Amino acid sequence: VQTCALPIWLLVEETAVSPRVGLAYHVHNSGTVLRASYNRIFMPPFSENLLLSSSEQARQLAPNPRQSGSAVHAERQHAFEVGAQQAIGARARLDLAYYRKDSRNIADVDQFLDTTVTFPIAVAKGLAQGVEARLDVPVAMGVSGYVSVSRAKIRMTAPLTGGLFLEDVPAPGETFYADHDQRWQSQMGMTYEHPSRRFYASGSARFDSGIPFNLPDGFDAATFPDQKALTLVNFETGRARPRTIADVVAGGEIYRRGSTKLEAQLGVMNLFDTTYLLNFLSIFNGTHYGAPRTWTGRIKVTF
Repeated sequence: VQTCALPIWLLVEETAVSPRVGLAYHVHNSGTVLRASYNRIFMPPFSENLLLSSSEQARQLAPNPRQSGSAVHAERQHAFEVGAQQAIGARARLDLAYYRKDSRNIADVDQFLDTTVTFPIAVAKGLAQGVEARLDVPVAMGVSGYVSVSRAKIRMTAPLTGGLFLEDVPAPGETFYADHDQRWQSQMGMTYEHPSRRFYASGSARFDSGIPFNLPDGFDAATFPDQKALTLVNFETGRARPRTIADVVAGGEIYRRGSTKLEAQLGVMNLFDTTYLLNFLSIFNGTHYGAPRTWTGRIKVTF
């Protein structure tokens, strides 16, 4: 059990008890591990531009300065998880889990007008829950891999309880999905390492079913300035279109003499140059695109 005292830039001072409890049981005959845990999390708001969130001068920019913000308090969360891990012979391991997180004063960030400056805010409450499954295959003949799939829902309830409110905000009691709410996610990866450990290569892929969005009042697709973004969303489901992103990387040792080694690595992120959205008309963050195909390289010298 841990007791925390938190002075937040001399604006708010809070304390909380944050217990962590976990239990696991190993069934020897079947190679099964059952587990359960509970965490009470006490998390201070993001420190970057925290003073801006409580600035009386900045609030004068809002349509109604008297109702444009308040001090940001720490997030408090009850997190539960139950799960099971099953060995499949000596060749694989399957992990299943269910989690639930009940939160108050959920930490988030907003954007200052049309600038790149962000500042912390807080939402009254939220609920996140989901199930996850993962299959791991250990190294065999230099090859290892994994595949995972998850189903989740992250829902928030207004009002905003802290921060700077310069634009329209959700009404008290209104519910909405978090920007990072993804109903389905799946990842897979495979790695090969030569027995000499002088060469390796790996590839990975990720599938996301689509982030949510809410159209503002009076939205007109015909006059929307970013027509490309409209092709990447589904107005019937209220979510961005599904996407699959693949990455590859390879590298190895290209020179060795005594204790001196030279290693090189080359990678390609978003291998197929898929265009996708990170956010679309987000309540807090606007519209942002994911990175296009990106080449990376690294040289490492050890001596």
